[in-house]
Amino acid sequence: MKPRIGLVAENSLNYIRKLAEILQEGVIAVPLRSKDDAERIEAAGVSEVRAVSGGGEGLPAFPASGDEPALINFTSGTEGLPKAIVISSGALANTVDRLIRVSGIERGTREYIGVPLHHSFGFGRCRVLAAVEGEAVLPEAGFDPNELAEHLLSGRVDAFSAVPSQLRIFLKRKELFSEAGPKVRFIEIGSQYMNAEEKRAVRDQFPNASITQHYGLTEASRTTFLRIDQTDGAMLESVGQALHGVEVRLSEGGLIEIRGPHLALGKLSGDRIEPLTDEEGWLRTSDLGRVEDEYLFFGGRADDLINCGGKKVSPEAIEATLASEYGLSGGFAIGCLSDPVYGERVLLLREASGPPKDALEDAATQVLNSMELSARSVLTFAETDELPRTQTGKIKRRELAGLVKDSPTAPQDPIGAILGDDYADTGISAAEAEIDSLQVLNLSMLLEERVGALPADWRTQSVRDLLRQEKGLRAEEAAPVNDGATNQNPKSISYWDLVREDLRTNDGSLLSYGFWALFWHRFGNWRMSVRMKLLRAPLTLLYRIMNMAVNVVCGIKLDYTVNVGRRVKIEHFGGMMLGALRIGDDVTIRQNTTFGVARLSDLGGKPIIESGVNIGAGVVIAGRVTVGRNSVIGPNCVVMTDVPAYSHVEVASPDVRPISAS
Repeated sequence: MKPRIGLVAENSLNYIRKLAEILQEGVIAVPLRSKDDAERIEAAGVSEVRAVSGGGEGLPAFPASGDEPALINFTSGTEGLPKAIVISSGALANTVDRLIRVSGIERGTREYIGVPLHHSFGFGRCRVLAAVEGEAVLPEAGFDPNELAEHLLSGRVDAFSAVPSQLRIFLKRKELFSEAGPKVRFIEIGSQYMNAEEKRAVRDQFPNASITQHYGLTEASRTTFLRIDQTDGAMLESVGQALHGVEVRLSEGGLIEIRGPHLALGKLSGDRIEPLTDEEGWLRTSDLGRVEDEYLFFGGRADDLINCGGKKVSPEAIEATLASEYGLSGGFAIGCLSDPVYGERVLLLREASGPPKDALEDAATQVLNSMELSARSVLTFAETDELPRTQTGKIKRRELAGLVKDSPTAPQDPIGAILGDDYADTGISAAEAEIDSLQVLNLSMLLEERVGALPADWRTQSVRDLLRQEKGLRAEEAAPVNDGATNQNPKSISYWDLVREDLRTNDGSLLSYGFWALFWHRFGNWRMSVRMKLLRAPLTLLYRIMNMAVNVVCGIKLDYTVNVGRRVKIEHFGGMMLGALRIGDDVTIRQNTTFGVARLSDLGGKPIIESGVNIGAGVVIAGRVTVGRNSVIGPNCVVMTDVPAYSHVEVASPDVRPISAS
């Protein structure tokens, strides 16, 4: 068998490039959790471990065919033990080919990948984008609906991928995508369960998108596809159809069986690959299902695995740990409840004769936390007189949920439900709290509803202090006045890359008035990085001359003391007095626009224009006001009060009357 090369996984495009490099060498790649991941190194027979290094640009090419082993992925069985699944290059390529055919994804697609690239879902998205010469855009700090909306409005992306747990959170804030939603062209959703109502909500939110949900498993990636945008009625509850050479059927016991060229070669055992299929090539899963009119309906896991936001845990494994490490056994059982955010949650059901309540709940909390699940979010504790058992004494797990008569009520303080009721006393921050990525996302939404747009470093700030702020930061608090003493160009990009980006943003034309206004603004800031005044003096003279020339020739006044973000577009000619305190990223400004002070007694009172704002012609924004991100200010509006994020401001419609004949 070919050498197996371990690669320490991380959520970066460098990881994807390194993984492709290993595959191109003709050896077998094995993603590892760390460089000393002894469990996987031993199970896969890894002979060499590599770390991600180096740079590069874009997505790499992947082998397009081949029946030889190429990749070893790991999954957990019902006992929680890792299984090394061997996948060929041909199977990987087949999955990509079918997904492209089903979704209709087009060349040059720019996708916001909301799932980790070292998971099979994220890795698959990279392979698809590489095949269509597309671009992968990664979240800066975890999946963020606000960031996604900004990228869509600016044209940075036109597609995204997410799991249902992520979608459920931001679909609660439909106004977030009221304008960005129609710009989405392609969406892929992971295989976690979604009901028909949720799928309709996604379709309504993104009316122009090709929306594809898949069902599959590590051994059979993306087995069925459901085009949510093309399906209605009862079939919307299904997980779609097996297409383009893939087949599904049901066993006599109602288990889903799969056959097709996308199946894994088998399970690695030492140096042998043990087949997963029978003599006819069928893989029997542990999933229950039914088939109607060639559509597959998922009926749950026969092995009772609980899927908490994509993290699958075994009830038997939890019970075994409670017995072995905490001495707790008998008198309780682990089951599963549905959850509106995580899809499923863990039910700890204790009967009257069971272990002490507090000891049992504390131990279960520690076990779930050790599995990288936040017990505060995914654990429900309940009690019953007697647990349902078979004649042989085994727990009837599927009957446990029915014994929980009353669903937990919504907490009066949802922030306290995430951080703990004492968060106001402890001053805890999101970074300090033991919460997962979904909770961080949910917390950010709750805070934005209370205080408005959050600062970039909000995760490290005390939630108590954040809540003390009034909704909408005051201009002088949000951004100090630029005194012109330092270079205030965006730090995330070099000067000449910034100039090139400004040119692309402004139609790629050297005749663009907006480009030249921005060029000399950037130059005015850049010269301040020259610390010796004698050397800076000629640059300052040049800036002042050219800034005046821009004022006269282009009709745009934009002094270098205005903090200006990236990808700002200044459209059309003239009449622009852009005396703001700050202009964010991806802002569009049109002719005859004025930003400035509202009264002579407050010369420092200038507006803040947050990222993604679209400003019509003839707009006046004056005073210490903040225009929230992704807002639209219609033509000829006068704005002298704060505008919340994702708002649409417009003047009243004109009164139209017929002209009298007299």
